[in-house]
Amino acid sequence: RRRSRQQSLVGLQQPACVATFRCPAPRSRRMGKKKSQKNAGSKARATTDEPPAADIPSSGDGETADELKVRGNAFVRDGDHARAHVIFTEAITCAADDHAELHILYSNRSLCALTLGRHGDALADATKCISLQPQWAKGHARVGAAHAAAGDHQEAAKAYALGLSLDPSNPQLLDAVARSQSALAAGTATTATNTKREDASGPPKAVSTGEEPSRTGSAPAGNRSGGDDLVIGIDLGTTFSCVAVCQPGVGRVEIIPNADGSRTTPSWVAFSEHEGTRMVGMAAKNQAAANPRNTINDAKRLIGRHFSESEVQADLKHLSCKVVAGAHDKPLITVSAAAWGGEVRSFAPEQVSAMVLQQLKADAEAFLGRPVCRCVITVPAHFNDAQRAATKDAGAIAGMSVLRVINEPTAAALAYGLDALHSGKESKVLVFDLGGGTFDVSVLAMEGGIFEVRATGGNTRLGGEDIDSSTAAWVLQTFAKAHPKVEVGERAMRRLYATVERAKRQLSSTVTAEIEIESFAGGEDLRVPLTRAKFETLNMVHFTQCLDTVKSVLKDAAVKKEQIDEVVLVGGSTRIPK
Repeated sequence: RRRSRQQSLVGLQQPACVATFRCPAPRSRRMGKKKSQKNAGSKARATTDEPPAADIPSSGDGETADELKVRGNAFVRDGDHARAHVIFTEAITCAADDHAELHILYSNRSLCALTLGRHGDALADATKCISLQPQWAKGHARVGAAHAAAGDHQEAAKAYALGLSLDPSNPQLLDAVARSQSALAAGTATTATNTKREDASGPPKAVSTGEEPSRTGSAPAGNRSGGDDLVIGIDLGTTFSCVAVCQPGVGRVEIIPNADGSRTTPSWVAFSEHEGTRMVGMAAKNQAAANPRNTINDAKRLIGRHFSESEVQADLKHLSCKVVAGAHDKPLITVSAAAWGGEVRSFAPEQVSAMVLQQLKADAEAFLGRPVCRCVITVPAHFNDAQRAATKDAGAIAGMSVLRVINEPTAAALAYGLDALHSGKESKVLVFDLGGGTFDVSVLAMEGGIFEVRATGGNTRLGGEDIDSSTAAWVLQTFAKAHPKVEVGERAMRRLYATVERAKRQLSSTVTAEIEIESFAGGEDLRVPLTRAKFETLNMVHFTQCLDTVKSVLKDAAVKKEQIDEVVLVGGSTRIPK
């Protein structure tokens, strides 16, 4: 099926030039139009840099889109982008809707428009390109180039980072990301006039989860008006994330609450089964049991990694969503929804993390009452260069310039003011970080405000989730003894994990908790009492692993436990009273 030439050329400035070419089309489409197009030609040429049609040699009637593409590329190589633009336009007109290289034609025309200084046309063509082929890194580079040429470096950084997430080793994209982030850091970013938050990949619409313009923090009114000096700090965790700010004149760090009033936001993203609507945070986590395939958590485990890595393969066994290998062995998370007509959409881990960062950014902007475009993000001390770079890419996709990624144990020591407390001499700090998904131990040496990581160790599969799993396995075993013929499905297990997590939190302040779920499986209710003593017995193996890791890290740092000046406990799981 071929598109109507008249429809395809709406808004273009070169009807006279286009009339010169003769692509395969029904005769009735061409008859009676040349005269009107010819009359329009003189006016069009008065407002465009493209050459007159007579100056462009034509190969005659029946020239295909592929043949036109070859000729257009030749003009590009010769530096004649005006003629190339005309030819690519005709190629787009001739190409069928399902032409295999239609996205390339739009990309090539975008390049020509950009060179001719027509930034709006360049952006429109680049946007069309990625709508046709969203997984093509070069298309996102075209979008970034158009934004950068127009001076919108924030949108340029987002587009470049998206492209880089699809092709991590692309040197042009690496340079482009660095240039755009430098421009943002220099304060040259333009604030987008449309503040509607969109999905990092484009198609699904984001859910507004309580962005209230009236919800502002305690900052004085004078501190809320404009300026790009404000930087937020973000803890992008495996299971929970949070955002904080230290405002001028306030003198302390403020943890920014989300729309629910909570100081932490679950690092969960989900797309509804039917509409494909995006949810982030607690909204995503709460519906996980009913919609496991479209619910994404633990994206931090995959960021900056390769699909074929043994650790990644082990992590995939614990995820409810489907993950496939993409280009360059990159893990891609796939989701689908009825409203998408059977389409399966793929997201890189950076894109998923960007969705969480977008939510934190929105919460910060609602709290502060002003735009935020700069941040610092914490990462585990053991993160390699690829994981750190991917984290910065996630920040760029979310629309922020990441000024620095800082090691989590260093951030913890700073948070407790230990650099000032022990400013006179070298001191040693042990940071014990037991979070929801990972466990890290680090020994830091501090002197004169300088932090040195002497040794670090841990377990990427030890955290609150593993404690929940051990407890849930025992509860399930207890239920199976009472109901041996009842099968427990995946959704029932999700409900069990959520209930066990609540019981675990309750046991931090009480000695008993009741695990109750109505119609748990097979119409049977689940009721199992859990004492703190039983809870500790079930998870003793995890507690022992924690102590063994501490001993190992002390040994690697060549430090005796008596030489440790401070111990910093980080992570929600350190609240377990063991």
